[in-house]
Amino acid sequence: MQINSTPSALSIPRVVWAIIRHPTHAFRNIVSHPSRNWFFPAILLMLLIAASGYLNQSLSMEQATDSAPARAPFLLLSMGSSLLLWVKWLIWAGLLYLASTLFGGNSNFKTLWRVVVWASLPELIRALLQISYLLFAQTPIEYAGLSGVILRGVENPAGIQLAL
Repeated sequence: MQINSTPSALSIPRVVWAIIRHPTHAFRNIVSHPSRNWFFPAILLMLLIAASGYLNQSLSMEQATDSAPARAPFLLLSMGSSLLLWVKWLIWAGLLYLASTLFGGNSNFKTLWRVVVWASLPELIRALLQISYLLFAQTPIEYAGLSGVILRGVENPAGIQLAL
């Protein structure tokens, strides 16, 4: 009796947990087991980025005009920004494929595409946090990330000291 020692492909929740807990193991599993599991986080990330952009734009315009604005332009802008995500993934996967080819690697583009999409998991978490902030605070995010602390520091010099 022979025991098959090759690990099987992980399910989507297990891939997510493995990326958080053991990224090396997770990405080895993604590379060794080709599947279309990358499609789920890609679509989810697109929707979350579109929702975050839509909410932020809508709250910005509400704050500026003190009334409910027309929402159709914001939806188009936020969908456009989520489509740019695919362009970013295409560029990253292409650059990794080029580097792999130049340095004698034997990776193919499909494998690198899956890795790049799954490596965007922190962006998914960021989009969830931004949406929850926008829903609870009901104020737009003017400057996101550490750059916001520095840009606010121009108005208030104590902000730059806080960032440093």
